[in-house]
Amino acid sequence: MFKTFITIFLLFQATKCLEINMDFTINDQLSKLAHQIIRNYFDKNKCIIIIKEDNLLTDFPRGHNAFMQILTEDLCFDELAKSNILQAFSQNCYGYIIQISNPECFMKIWTEMLYLSIQRPNPKIFYLPVVKNETTNISHDIYSMRETEISDKILVAEYSADPSVRLMAFNYVPYAHKDPYDGFEIELFKLFCMKYNCTLEFIDDGFFWGSIYKNGTGNGINGLVYTDKSDFGVAAYFLWMEEFMYIDYSHSYLRGAVTLLVPKPIPLSGWKVPFLPFDIKMWCTYVLTIIVATIFMYLITSATMKYTRFKEAIIRKKQFIAIEDSLLRIIGMSVLQQPSIPLVPHTPIRHLFTSLEMFYFILTTCYCAKLSSYLTVPLFTKPIDTFHELAAQNFPWAAYHEAFVYALQFADDPEVKTVVNNFHKMDMEGLKEAARSGKYGLTLERCPSGHYSEHEHITLEVIDNSHIMAENLFGSPVVAVIRKASPYKEKLDKFISLALDGGLFKAWEVKAALLYLNSRKQLAIELSRSLTRKSEPKKLTLNHIQGTFIIYGSGVIISFMILICECVYGKRERLNH
Repeated sequence: MFKTFITIFLLFQATKCLEINMDFTINDQLSKLAHQIIRNYFDKNKCIIIIKEDNLLTDFPRGHNAFMQILTEDLCFDELAKSNILQAFSQNCYGYIIQISNPECFMKIWTEMLYLSIQRPNPKIFYLPVVKNETTNISHDIYSMRETEISDKILVAEYSADPSVRLMAFNYVPYAHKDPYDGFEIELFKLFCMKYNCTLEFIDDGFFWGSIYKNGTGNGINGLVYTDKSDFGVAAYFLWMEEFMYIDYSHSYLRGAVTLLVPKPIPLSGWKVPFLPFDIKMWCTYVLTIIVATIFMYLITSATMKYTRFKEAIIRKKQFIAIEDSLLRIIGMSVLQQPSIPLVPHTPIRHLFTSLEMFYFILTTCYCAKLSSYLTVPLFTKPIDTFHELAAQNFPWAAYHEAFVYALQFADDPEVKTVVNNFHKMDMEGLKEAARSGKYGLTLERCPSGHYSEHEHITLEVIDNSHIMAENLFGSPVVAVIRKASPYKEKLDKFISLALDGGLFKAWEVKAALLYLNSRKQLAIELSRSLTRKSEPKKLTLNHIQGTFIIYGSGVIISFMILICECVYGKRERLNH
């Protein structure tokens, strides 16, 4: 016969039947449970027999049930009790509530009385534990008896004896801390088990948040919960859509965020200084004005020679009569260089030249004013403070797990795709090397109360040469991971709501931070958000004008190259003649 046996664990799994009040005695709780079972499962039994040793069920639930009590000290040797059980057969009493020290005796006696009766009952039996023997678990002994084959309606209540609840967590302070296990998410489950009488069993397979694979296996928080090797998983777990198909999430209790520790701006190289006063658009405009001025000076000079009386005077002075001559003279004019000999007076060339002089005088004055500020105040590269700047500078960043891109990897935004493509997964040794190089952004968890997660590769030296981004890389509510359709979910969600109402999470975070975080690191990270390098006026050094020497050197080299070309070209011309 197919049998369905259900074991109820008091104070833990049967809390729907029993609302625990610590002011009640164990007997009060058992009575309350018995009342609930009678109302829900014995409602079709018009007669119920209660066999007990203690003073249980002194008041009976109101309803259509009739009750028969058998009070016995030792059912195995109580002939009167046996006679009453036999008599109950004839009265169609097939519901039993048993609370005796030796419950196996009831099944043996009941089977013995069955063969003395003409009735063919199918009993419904509910076993309650004896108060004075709380640690005895009897379900295995009862279900192993041959006599229990007669019915599939046998229910056994046992004392839970602190059942274990498995929690996957790894070292991620202040969320979770190992050796000892602590942290504000661990505190949540410690208090949860204190309330619901369970024992926490901690698990860590070393794979952090882990992954779920298509072959039904997995590792880390995701994999262990998915494969039922852990009941819960915590350690700054964010809401991830892909994993939600295989696992479930509790109510969120706080909001977390991930940001980056990026290198501080460094002083600009001296060779860039001559080009800093104007941006790229201004430099393009400047070059365009030189080209336009060259063309106009050449064309107007040619027209003056052709249509006016100043042809011979212009030819004698040899100014702007060739395109290359016009270009060189306009370049000189743009830096306020005066002609070596005066222009021909009263000509259109002279009027155009004067207007160009005024234009380049204003332009050069603006350039010099801006250049002087750059030479006296230190200049640094542009900092990375926003998500847009991180993508625009194509800056690489690194972490020890791909979970740091779970929230970004399926986005369609081009900037997000750029940031995801710049992510590098590294082991701890690789991260240490990357942190020292200053060429990578390093992930940091920004906690709700303003603390930051700490990692082995983020040292005080690294923090001193870095600053934290003003914007978050991404953020999400923090949740606990549980199995899909978990029986714990409803109670955990209610417990989280109570903890939130009491403000416990913030207090737990502060406690974990005080115990396990480095206060110097926390202060250094916080100050890196606002402190910048000193920008006091300073003395000029050779480094500040190296750009000028580069321009000068480039001019000398170009001049020598042109001279050599002219010599070679002139020699060939002479040979040809």
